[in-house]
Amino acid sequence: MNEKAGIKAFIESLQIEVQNNPKLSAVYDSCKMALVDLQGPLRVAITGVIKTGKSTLLNAFLGRYIVPTAVEVMTYNVNWFHHVKHSDDGKEKIVVRMLDGVKSEYSIEKLSEFVGYSSTHKELLDSVHWVDVYLNHPLLEVFDLIDTPGLDSLMGTDSQHTRDLLTKEENRPDAIIYLVYPEFKSKDITAVADFHESTGLISGLNSIAALTRADMMVQKFEEAEEKIRSNKERYADIRYYFLNIYPIAALPAQASFMLNDYDIELLRELPKINNIATFTADYNTFVDKFDWQTKEIRSHLCTLLSIDGVRLSIEYFEQNPIATAEAYKSYLYDFSRVELLKSIVIDHFGGRADFHKCNRVLSRLRKVCARTIQQKEIGHDVRIVIQGITQRINQLDFELHQHYAEYYILNDYYNGEDYFTEDEWEEVKCVLGEYGSEDFERLNVSKDTTKTEIQSAYDSLCKTWQKRAVKFGFIGNTRANEVSLQIARIIQSYSNNL
Repeated sequence: MNEKAGIKAFIESLQIEVQNNPKLSAVYDSCKMALVDLQGPLRVAITGVIKTGKSTLLNAFLGRYIVPTAVEVMTYNVNWFHHVKHSDDGKEKIVVRMLDGVKSEYSIEKLSEFVGYSSTHKELLDSVHWVDVYLNHPLLEVFDLIDTPGLDSLMGTDSQHTRDLLTKEENRPDAIIYLVYPEFKSKDITAVADFHESTGLISGLNSIAALTRADMMVQKFEEAEEKIRSNKERYADIRYYFLNIYPIAALPAQASFMLNDYDIELLRELPKINNIATFTADYNTFVDKFDWQTKEIRSHLCTLLSIDGVRLSIEYFEQNPIATAEAYKSYLYDFSRVELLKSIVIDHFGGRADFHKCNRVLSRLRKVCARTIQQKEIGHDVRIVIQGITQRINQLDFELHQHYAEYYILNDYYNGEDYFTEDEWEEVKCVLGEYGSEDFERLNVSKDTTKTEIQSAYDSLCKTWQKRAVKFGFIGNTRANEVSLQIARIIQSYSNNL
C-alpha cells in the first residue's frame, strides 16, 4: 500500500470512528474534506503583482481565450478552473459564488462580466467570492488552475479577495506560478513572502517563477535570462521561494490560436512595405501614423500581438515568405516557451501531487485536533481520543517523511539551511530532481549516456555521499551526517531501479 492509500484508509476509518460524536464534528468535517482533496487535482495558483500577464498565461496554457485580457487591470476576482467532469451536469459553464453563499450558473461567455473590473458594476464585483469555471481540457484533469488578481492592486479589494480566498485552509493552493515583469523588485519579494507565509506553502519545493513578456525586450530571451541572473544575485531570498525562474512570452502563444487566416495574410504583407521598420518603431506610429489598411486593423493586430509581436512577425515572414499559416502559428507558440513552462509545471508539480496532497490533509487534520483538544468542555474521554488520533497522524507524518525523504531534504535548502556548501546543495538539487527527473538530468550528464555509464555514475556519487557522511560525523555535524546518509540511500535506490 502506498502512502496516499494508507492515509486515505486511515481517514476513512477515522471518519467512521468519530461520526456519531458531536464533540468531534470538526474532525469529522475535516475527514470529509480530506477524502475529497486526496482524490482531487493538484491546485496550482497563477499569481504575481498587477499586470504581469497572469490571465494571458492561463489562456496560453489552455489554448483558448477564456479570461479577458487588456491594458487595464482585467482580473478583479479569483477564477478557479476545473475539468468539466467535476461539473454537476458534465457541461462547460461558470458558477459564480457570492460572499453571502448564493451560487448562480452561467454560460462560459459570461465569465468576463464577473471577473473583469468595471467601475459601474463594482458593487456587484465586490460581492463575488470567486468564480468556478468548468472546461473540457486535459491539463485540468491533472491540475486545478487558479487565476488571481494582482497581489498589489491599487484597487485593493481584488488583492484582498486573493488573500481571503487562498489563505483559507480549505482553499489553499498546493503550488504557485509567480509571474514578474520586467524584473524582480523589492515589492515582488515582499508579496511572495507574504503569500507563502499566509498560505503555508513549502517555499521553492512547490513554487516556480516566470519572467514574462520576453518578446517585449530588445534582446528578447537573451535579455530576459540576463535579468534573471542579475535578480538572483541581487535578491538572495529568491532561492527560498522558487525552484527557478523561467523566461516566457505568453502573448505570442495566445496569439497563435487567436489570429485568423486574414490576420496572417495581412502580416505577410508587411515585410514588402518600404521603410516598414520606421512605421513599426512603436505602437503610436504604427496605429496612428501608418497609412496602411485601416486604423482598426492596425490596432487589432497590436492588440493580438503587441507592436513587438508585429515586428517579430515581420522578421519571420522576411525569412519565411511562403510559410503556411500553421507554420507561423507554430513558430509563435514555440517562440513563447509556454510549452516548456507547462512541461516543467507538469513534471515538477505533477510528480509531487500525492506528497503535497498527503502533507496538506495531515497538516489540516492535526490543526483541527489541536483546536479541539483546547476546548475545555470536550471532557476527559474525548481528550484521550484526540490524543490517540494525533499520535496516529504523527506516525503517518513520519512515514510520509521517510517515503518522501528527498522533498524534506530539499525543503531544508529552500529554508536556508547551511550545513552543506552551495556547491553541495546544487548537487543535491540536481540528483533529487529539481532540474529534471530523468537519470541523465539527475546526474547532469549527456542524454545519450549509456545505462552502464549511468549505473557507474550513480555508484560513484553514492560513495561520494557516504564519504561526506563520515566526514560530517567526524566533525560532529549531526544533521549533515544524517542527510548525507539519506542522500546516499536515495542515490542507491535510483541505481537499483535502473
